[in-house]
Amino acid sequence: MVLPKGKEISRMEIITNAENRKELVKALAGYFGQRSEYLGPPSFAYRIGSITVDRDAKVILEDDSMEDEVRRVLFQNDVAEETPELQMEEPETEIKIPIGEMTPQGIINLINMMHSKQYLINRASGRECISITDTLTDALAERTFENTEEAVRFITEQGGCRGVSFADGNIDFTGFPHTDSMMEYCRLASAMVKKASEQKRVNPKQTIEENEKYYMRAWLVSIGFGGSEGKGTRSFFLKGLKGHTAFRTPEDAEKWKANRRAERGTTVCSE
Repeated sequence: MVLPKGKEISRMEIITNAENRKELVKALAGYFGQRSEYLGPPSFAYRIGSITVDRDAKVILEDDSMEDEVRRVLFQNDVAEETPELQMEEPETEIKIPIGEMTPQGIINLINMMHSKQYLINRASGRECISITDTLTDALAERTFENTEEAVRFITEQGGCRGVSFADGNIDFTGFPHTDSMMEYCRLASAMVKKASEQKRVNPKQTIEENEKYYMRAWLVSIGFGGSEGKGTRSFFLKGLKGHTAFRTPEDAEKWKANRRAERGTTVCSE
């Protein structure tokens, strides 16, 4: 059963003039005693606990109670700051799906699936609603788990997973936007859980391709949104993406056009 629930999220952003972003990250990690995590593409940000340093050295605080301490670190490291902005983000959707009979491998499959498709999902959603690090998927690949609870606990302790969490026997999807079309996100979450439960293994390699529509459509069909019954969901998630659904590359499209032109130019003569 899927239970959507809207909630408002506020965050603090501090725009800095830091010339060396890595030194700023190192200083924050040292002060708070937490390891920094490079998130890679598409955000190219660093995360230190609940603090994010984006590609422009802007410091984003999910917990604004840390503001004074962060400012202290900036001051101690001679990093100037502009006026911080209190930014109200659009409400997010909370979708709860029972873990039920999912195996440890099913949970790992779900994390790997979301990691591999997070770029496309984020692009389709128009926001960063999922962020799962390479470090987490690498750590999961090296571990075996006796039961699902152990796998869930390991993922929670490792961190590096934004947009999905596990609590009270549920999988909580917390990053999708709360819009009039929120049921499409409910359908997507349900389909991902179902597919992850059924597959033996899921490759965590990220799909970052120029032809976004082609790869997103192929994936949506693979997780159950094929045929006329899945057309509405496919259209919803494809409408904001780049590319062409029918052709993987521009060369394929040109080849098809050339073949069509050749067919139209062919005449059949009968005696």
